Amino acid sequence: MVIEKVLFNLLAFTLFLILFLKIVQKNDTSYILILAIEFVGIFINFIELVTDIEWNLAVRILMYILAVAIPILVLWLEKIGYEFSELSHLAFAKCWLLIKKEEKAKQVLLNLVEKYPNSYQAHKWLANIYEKQEKWDIAMDEYTRAIDLRSSDKDSYFKVAEISNRIGKNEVAIDMLYHLLKQKPEEYRATELLGNILQDEGRYKEAISIYQEALRYHPTEYELYYQLGMAYTMLNDFQKAKEYYEKAADLNSMLFHAKYDIGQIALIMGDLEDAKQYFMECIQNGDTEVGGYYYLALLSVLKGDLDQAIQYMNLAIELDGEDGTVYQKMLEEEVFVKIRNKVNKPTSQEKKERKITKREKETQKHLEEMYSLVGKLNHTDLEMMKNTKAQEKEKESIEMEKDDPEKEF
Repeated sequence: MVIEKVLFNLLAFTLFLILFLKIVQKNDTSYILILAIEFVGIFINFIELVTDIEWNLAVRILMYILAVAIPILVLWLEKIGYEFSELSHLAFAKCWLLIKKEEKAKQVLLNLVEKYPNSYQAHKWLANIYEKQEKWDIAMDEYTRAIDLRSSDKDSYFKVAEISNRIGKNEVAIDMLYHLLKQKPEEYRATELLGNILQDEGRYKEAISIYQEALRYHPTEYELYYQLGMAYTMLNDFQKAKEYYEKAADLNSMLFHAKYDIGQIALIMGDLEDAKQYFMECIQNGDTEVGGYYYLALLSVLKGDLDQAIQYMNLAIELDGEDGTVYQKMLEEEVFVKIRNKVNKPTSQEKKERKITKREKETQKHLEEMYSLVGKLNHTDLEMMKNTKAQEKEKESIEMEKDDPEKEF
């Protein structure tokens, strides 16, 4: 027991002296915390020495942890390249962040990068704080610094691209995202953002290439098929658009916007029964039911069922509210001339908020314009479109039979 106490005091004193010298050499008061912890362990041992108390095993273990184990751990971390001062600052900053005191955390981190300018984690956390505060330029600078310190930080690459897009520097964002996808092609966030930016820029063919490449890694991601559908729609390749919309709807039966677009494409192609089927599904969903009822009214007019058309149009106008556009659109469309004076005018009912993105609005507007254009074609043109589609289906059927060897026997 006596030998143990001598060894303990010798080791504890040596560790205490080493840590004290670090305070002097580095002029860093961070080590005072460790010295205080070690002092508590030494003081517990001192009490036992000057009194008749004999500590139990639990207290003795605590004494060794405080006076020996923790100081040794700190010295070992520094030996393998970690600075205790940096770690302690990060620990304090993390505590402030956990209790939502971002300004306190930011100040700790700023003090840290002033002392350790190459602290990757400090720059990364500062970037995150500035991003939350919407200080975009400073946030981007901090993320860039983090990338300089750790080139493998793909998350910071994405953040720089995301912020660049937010502040209107789309070319910077596009370059960053292409670079990121070259290094990590399965990164879905990068694919999604790059595809969105390219579509917003009207670069639909590039967006299609990005989405199709992403399908190699995410073959069951319905959003990729949906975005492909919208991109092909804007290129007026309605057959391809319909194929991808249908795949998206198969993967997510609640994707009513895709079904709504398919219904519009079916109208353009003259497939009135298909269009009706899809619009009937759309009226089950609050985001697409107004448009669904509107087009069901249009289909009813085309079929000569004016009473049904009036019922559907009244429902569309009622759901659209007083400030809606359905009633005005109906007045402008010649196809509704027979029912204009028989439908209800908009009331003061509050218009429902619908969850639809800017790109979805643009896609649906494009389809409306294309249908309006097709509606001006003569009967011969429409018959030609139907015949062309029938020939394409027949050709596909023949090719499928050729590819299936079992059908030869």
